[in-house]
Amino acid sequence: MKRLSLLLAITCIGIGAFAQSSKVSSAINYLDNGELDRALESIEVATLNEKTANSAKTWLYRGRVYSAIGFDQSGNFTNLAVAPLDSALYSFNYALTLSDVDKYKKLLLLEYQNLQFGFFNMGAQAFQNKNYQLAHDAFAKSSEANLQQRGIDEKVPMDTGVIFNVGLTAERLGYEQEAMDIFQKLVDMGYNEPYVYQALSEIYNNLGRVDDAIAVINAGRKAFPTNQALIITELNFYLAQGKVEEIVNKLQEAINLDPDNVELYFALGNAYGELEKTAMIESGTPAESVKSCLGEPDSREDVTDKGASAQKWTYGKV
Repeated sequence: MKRLSLLLAITCIGIGAFAQSSKVSSAINYLDNGELDRALESIEVATLNEKTANSAKTWLYRGRVYSAIGFDQSGNFTNLAVAPLDSALYSFNYALTLSDVDKYKKLLLLEYQNLQFGFFNMGAQAFQNKNYQLAHDAFAKSSEANLQQRGIDEKVPMDTGVIFNVGLTAERLGYEQEAMDIFQKLVDMGYNEPYVYQALSEIYNNLGRVDDAIAVINAGRKAFPTNQALIITELNFYLAQGKVEEIVNKLQEAINLDPDNVELYFALGNAYGELEKTAMIESGTPAESVKSCLGEPDSREDVTDKGASAQKWTYGKV
């Protein structure tokens, strides 16, 4: 009698475990048939049961169900989840923490790739609509999905483009520290985008880190010697420092190294054009740096609200 009771108990336990495992199988079948509502219901039950909650397979398919909801174009399952791609990312990340995940890593690699593109497209659309917070968060999750791929397979290339987009949106949102950290990382990596150097130098300058700003400007000008935005950034920086002759000297040095580069001559012309707009002299006496480059002004005008003997010095006939 005792043996019969024990046998019945073991049988019941086996049936219970099979029932919960069948929830995962049911979710897979519903997913394959496009019945995402029923797939979601089944997989959520499986994640709550102790027999299947610690299985990487359960969380892999939970992520797949949410991913399918997020990418669905029919509109029939929109109300099933508020942020389905977020739930998919969470599910795949959780699967990676479980002991039996190794046999599912190749599948996870593909799922993370899909999420990387999905979040990127979401961020691009939000950026176009000037919703920079949504764009920032989506780009950050796209980058996270890329980094998770690299954790599985180190041969997967790092998506530096989406990292740049995270930094760009952080800058737009005023997240200065985050933008600074990301742009510095990209500079250290030699990222091929002049704006990174321009933005980072301006952040450092705003923080009073003048030496760092100069170092970034110099690195940017070396990497992109003819980029007009960087030339103007460098010019404005030295103008603010009262060192207007240094920018001209730097361009002259560049021309000496590359005398056949027409764009450098064009840049030098632009530099002189910027210098020749207007110089405001607070003391009534021209700064030596301005005078050394431009000589005497073409016109002078007294300015009463800038202190005694203040004058506006204008260069150029226009």
